[in-house]
Amino acid sequence: MIVPASYYPHLTIYFRALLAELLAIAAIFYLDLPNPSWALLTIAFLGLKVEIGSTYVKSLARIAGTVLGGLTGAFIIITFYEHPGLLIGSLALVILLSASFTSRYQGMAGYGGFLGGITCLLVVTFCLTNTDIYNIGYYTLNRISEICLGVIALLISSYLIWPNSSQSQLTQSFITLRTLLGQMAALANNPQPDNSKSFVALHSELSKAMLDADQQRYYTAFIDHRIQRISGTLQETVDRVLGQMGAFVMLRRVLLRSQSHPQKAMVARDAITEKYQRLDAHLQATIDLLSSPDALRQSPAVADHNLLLDLRNYRYTLYRSLTAVLALCLGFAVWIITEAQSGPLVVVGSVLITMARILARAPKIPLVSVLIAMAITFATVFAIQYLLVIQIDSFWPFFLLSLPVQALTIWNFYRKPTSLISMLCMLLFPLLMPISSPPVYQPEVFLSNTVALLSGMILGCLCIEIVGNPDRVRLSQDYVHALALLLNKTMSGHIRISPAEFRRQVMPLNNEMLTLYPDEQDAILNWMDTATGMGSFNLKLQGLSNAPGVCEQTRQLYKDVQQQITYLVDHLHLPNPSAVATAEGAARQATMDALFDRAWELYSNRKTELTLDLMILAGAVRRHHRFSNPGLDHDDS
Repeated sequence: MIVPASYYPHLTIYFRALLAELLAIAAIFYLDLPNPSWALLTIAFLGLKVEIGSTYVKSLARIAGTVLGGLTGAFIIITFYEHPGLLIGSLALVILLSASFTSRYQGMAGYGGFLGGITCLLVVTFCLTNTDIYNIGYYTLNRISEICLGVIALLISSYLIWPNSSQSQLTQSFITLRTLLGQMAALANNPQPDNSKSFVALHSELSKAMLDADQQRYYTAFIDHRIQRISGTLQETVDRVLGQMGAFVMLRRVLLRSQSHPQKAMVARDAITEKYQRLDAHLQATIDLLSSPDALRQSPAVADHNLLLDLRNYRYTLYRSLTAVLALCLGFAVWIITEAQSGPLVVVGSVLITMARILARAPKIPLVSVLIAMAITFATVFAIQYLLVIQIDSFWPFFLLSLPVQALTIWNFYRKPTSLISMLCMLLFPLLMPISSPPVYQPEVFLSNTVALLSGMILGCLCIEIVGNPDRVRLSQDYVHALALLLNKTMSGHIRISPAEFRRQVMPLNNEMLTLYPDEQDAILNWMDTATGMGSFNLKLQGLSNAPGVCEQTRQLYKDVQQQITYLVDHLHLPNPSAVATAEGAARQATMDALFDRAWELYSNRKTELTLDLMILAGAVRRHHRFSNPGLDHDDS
């Protein structure tokens, strides 16, 4: 009986990492490569996923980034080794691009950029003392070979130890989506004023689950042609979940203010509940489809349209990339001033800590976390290498002790993915553990490397404090501007996207805004949801004014709603609780309320999907104006 990895994910992570390390060490010693640490570091990065599809795709990104970074580093040092200024400037440009790419494109693409920058940095810094072209070539080839061996070793261990098909992981991600959506339906249908935090937290959790399901679909399509055939169908299902999330936000808002017009609230509840029931049945059918190999093979092929769902703000990206460049320059300055033999590790440590901050999506790396992680790693390596092994006087205990501990650091970070100390221990252990071919005892080198790496990491933390983070007000202004630009482009027809694609592009902005305003999440969620509703339903109804078979009353109502949308987009701004309501604002609100009443009357007389969408659009416009101007009367007529 094969036990799926999903039952024992922690054991799977640990034993896969351990076997991969043993395979990589054996291959590296057999091929007489000089530094197995980079293979172990590769295994640490790749060994954090249970499903094979994600491991496979990230392995490709790792290899591509490593090869590109290694070749770029070799080119820089061969071309500019006689011109230190140009060399450091070229390397700084590579680090700037790498950090920007890693920060902007969170996920697989950013991961490849991270490895490209780090590999380029290693080649340049460790070859500066010997610029012979053959030495540079051998060093570059060795680094690429060691990293590729780590990738291959982990892939082999993934297939040997509790192989968990990406299809089963994909199925589980859709089960999670359905479960969380059911919980959101319950909260939306029974809203309470004091459970807004629970609702926002569930909304964020469901957003992450939606991202996970879409990523699993993308990864699995790489290695399973059956999933590739229906990838478009799965993507469409995820898009429907995203739309239903917006409907539940609206339903909760309507029911909380249903006292004045309970009939309208019940109509909204019935319409949204019916839509949810259809989606729930579709999700169950999708889960059944993914669980049936025969049904998968017989399903019609539907192409997908992949979009990057997790883009970061350009100002956020710029701050983090400039921090990495500053750390690089300070690291080189310390190396030049001290002329230390371990100087390259100062540079590597300073850049590594800034890049680790990007990968962790952390606002900063506390110095105390660096010191604790370094102390734990130093004590562990010292105990293994210089107390136990020397006393026993044999190298076999060294490998039997060091590799399980390395696997333990990977398991610990998998167990605590938000712990900076766990992440730093996972990175530091392979860098400081002196596993080499041939193995030698050099206590003074170990101490020197520890001091150099710690010094570089402290420099990196200092750079993070100097550059800091973008101001919240500026970031929020960027997000509002990006949203207004997207709304304008869709309204003018400069870009042609579907309502689902519009929601996908807005979702990262929504997540970032909720993070920026932790104490005002309910207001921000409602404001973003009504703005998203304006954009998506306007796209859905685009061309209604000239569509055949539409009555003049509907055409005129749509034109009037469009005028109000144009005004709101031109004056888009976040809610300002301290703003005083003006007579002009109250008059415009009355106009929007009247538009909604007309849309409601139209829907009451002609209950079609078109009139329902038009009523929802008018409601989103009206509510967005109220949320943008909290000083207005909050009666939800």
